[in-house]
Amino acid sequence: MPGPLLAALAWLTLKEPRRALPTAGAVVGTLFPGPSKQGAPSLREVCATLYGNVTFRHLLLCLAVFFFFSYGMLQWQPAFFMRSFGLSSGLVGSWLAVSYGLATLVGTYLGGELATRYAPHDEPLQLKGMAWALGVSGLLSVFVYLSSNAFVAFIWLGLATIAQNTLNGPLFSTIQTLVLGMRGGPAKRCPRTSQHYPSNGTRPVALLLSSRRNII
Repeated sequence: MPGPLLAALAWLTLKEPRRALPTAGAVVGTLFPGPSKQGAPSLREVCATLYGNVTFRHLLLCLAVFFFFSYGMLQWQPAFFMRSFGLSSGLVGSWLAVSYGLATLVGTYLGGELATRYAPHDEPLQLKGMAWALGVSGLLSVFVYLSSNAFVAFIWLGLATIAQNTLNGPLFSTIQTLVLGMRGGPAKRCPRTSQHYPSNGTRPVALLLSSRRNII
């Protein structure tokens, strides 16, 4: 219930600034024109235009494959720790909350900080860095399943999660840069929907392919 209530509150109290702006032509460096009296483009127009952009297609593939494997591993990991180390469900849940929750916060902040400090306005470099980070995350994940100690395994899992989540800020900001001139709803449905469909193995390839092309 909190989600729908907050959505209703936002709908009733917040104003969309772009709806009040006059048509100003295309936004520089984006795929779509600025706000117009015709309103937001349809979902079909959004998908057709975004599909024509090679960088966006690679990033969409990156998200889809990554989340396909991530969700699969998340379903299986609690059982792995319980059967391999004899841990209770409560203990496993607590350790996973720390390994994933805290590590996600640290990784997201670290990724944004590194991108802003060392690669501002340089999306190709950011994409290459994300590919390396994901490769490191995959390597660290191997040690999770080779560890003979539960505490050590959770440490490796936390480190892998930090490396993996350094992608959050740069990756989503790059996607938003591509759809900057488009109103949020239809433009955000494409990448969000792709997260729930078809691994880590091809995600770095998609990032590297994107880094070799012009972002816009």
